[in-house]
Amino acid sequence: MRNLLHGAPFYERLVTVIWRMVLLCCLCQFAHVSLAAHVRVLLEQAGSQLTVAMIGSHRGYVDVDARLVDMRAAMSNLPTSNQSDITTLSASAPISLPPHTDPTQPTTQQPTANDATNALAQAAPRFTTAFSLDWQLQAHAGYLYSETARLGRTLTLVSDSGMVYWQGQAYRGNLHLVATFEGILVINVLPLEDYLRGVIAEEMFANWHIEALKAQAVAARTYVLNTLDPHAPFDICATFECQQYGGITAEHPRSDAAVAATQGMVVTYNGGFARTYYHADSGGYTASSTEVWGETANYLIGTPDTVTTTPHRRWQHTINAEQVTASLQRYGYDVDTVQGLRILETSASGRVSKLEVNANPTIQLAGPQLHNLLREWGFKSTKFTMTSAVSATGDGWGHGVGMSQYGAKALAENDYTFQQILMFYYPNTQLQILPDTTYATAHTATQSRH
Repeated sequence: MRNLLHGAPFYERLVTVIWRMVLLCCLCQFAHVSLAAHVRVLLEQAGSQLTVAMIGSHRGYVDVDARLVDMRAAMSNLPTSNQSDITTLSASAPISLPPHTDPTQPTTQQPTANDATNALAQAAPRFTTAFSLDWQLQAHAGYLYSETARLGRTLTLVSDSGMVYWQGQAYRGNLHLVATFEGILVINVLPLEDYLRGVIAEEMFANWHIEALKAQAVAARTYVLNTLDPHAPFDICATFECQQYGGITAEHPRSDAAVAATQGMVVTYNGGFARTYYHADSGGYTASSTEVWGETANYLIGTPDTVTTTPHRRWQHTINAEQVTASLQRYGYDVDTVQGLRILETSASGRVSKLEVNANPTIQLAGPQLHNLLREWGFKSTKFTMTSAVSATGDGWGHGVGMSQYGAKALAENDYTFQQILMFYYPNTQLQILPDTTYATAHTATQSRH
């Protein structure tokens, strides 16, 4: 490049230098995220007691608050399993403990929650066993206990098979348990691309056009990368509130193929991850992020959607007055029985933006609170009209921001590539590939919405 530029006019050299600087800045945004990224998925916010079962050989790591002597005490106090196919871990089981650890002192190395397989393996105390595990755990005052032995604030279990089980479901990666003052967080830690295999067929029908599935894979990958936060106990939940995640049982060959075909591809805006919200059906017109959440983004704008046939058009809904009253009271409104609803304002995309609740006293709702309450009351979207005080008819399903999944299906069936689909729903953005390098940490400030 230097030889090509030598002797070139000054403005040409200046343009080239600026172009290089812009490219370098974009690449720097991804310096901390790669194909090796791990995702921490909250499977359940359990109560203060639970049973952990691990089948086959596995390893375990506890956090820096635990002591080696506590681990030995915990293993000697484990109850006997009634299941013939599971051998309970006990003091007589072949347990390998790190010889360099002082049993009287807590460890000083803090494990990294985003990479339980490698980083946590360097922390002690830890154990390995070829036996299966059926372990009764309790949480008290922010610590995990087995019987009376304190294990620490966290416990990570790593199966040699690469699979862990929770509530009868199989998951790739590790099982990470975190004690809180409210109970125990059950978290599945696994590689980014493996996580997506358990998401795509849960969010979109696996028999849909492959280009639509690819678009879904890129949107879901970008969405979760926007939620990674090393300072939080987990990155994303496993329900529709974030992205629906079903583990190994949710995987499908066609959605797996879509993940593999788009490996590492993300949607970017100004050198950072775009907020790739998506929904089932826009009702014919997508919503802007401004009108739904008050967040302005130049690529999340309201626009006419492609023509498509979906089961979410011309739906009808009748509110349950007692349910509406109870939900308003939970939100702090002191009202009597609701008599009906009245639309006061609609947005540019035809969605209800201000609603009056006929009760004593009368209430006016708007913004994110309106969106959340309408979903609680059973409305499929905010794109509706009232046909009576308690009945409505509407179009679409979901918040309407970003990519319409039924719209993506229609575009794919009309020969759009997944790249074209993504640019249709996220205009002014770019597609980039994550580097295949060692994962460190990623932190982007955004709120999870779905």
